[in-house]
Amino acid sequence: MINQKKIRDFLKKTENKFISEKKAAQILKVDKKAALEILIQLKELGFIGETGIDGLWQQSIRGKILAHKRVSKEFRVDTLKKQLNNLIKRLKIVNSSSKYPDCVSCVIVTSEYPIEHISSGIDIAYSVDSKGLSEEEYDTAADELRKQYHGNFNNVVEYMFYPHTAIRLFLKSRSPVLKLKNYSKEEIKSIVGYKILEQ
Repeated sequence: MINQKKIRDFLKKTENKFISEKKAAQILKVDKKAALEILIQLKELGFIGETGIDGLWQQSIRGKILAHKRVSKEFRVDTLKKQLNNLIKRLKIVNSSSKYPDCVSCVIVTSEYPIEHISSGIDIAYSVDSKGLSEEEYDTAADELRKQYHGNFNNVVEYMFYPHTAIRLFLKSRSPVLKLKNYSKEEIKSIVGYKILEQ
């Protein structure tokens, strides 16, 4: 069976057209026998149907929906592992740097671990805790972080919680691979996955 991306490409190229075995073979770059097998599989999946004209097929509504469906990009295993290793390095920076008044106290990989297959990303649950600074030290560090932010705070909540937001932005570092979700110290206790950090 061809993969979903190839199915989508095939459906895009055959939209609003009759599909013959010959045309399917040309698009899929297979022989006519293999093309017929794929057409039968696509029919069983509900993506195409027979037209009533001998040897011709056409897309179903389900096929048209799949042809236009946005599919998440998938990343190679070595890319996923590299991004996770880079995240671990950034975690160490956050927890050892005086720039951040808070630390990351727990990090759990909630998607597949160890990473052995391509995927659309790595799901990460994490929680943030104070480094135990005095109120004055905390406010000084937090104000410095806010000064370095080049955007606007839409409300007082965004302003107050910016030290946590700064940590998330640094941990993610614009990586499309890392899917980070912040939990409270209590919530994260019930999260299942592989712990890469706990303190």
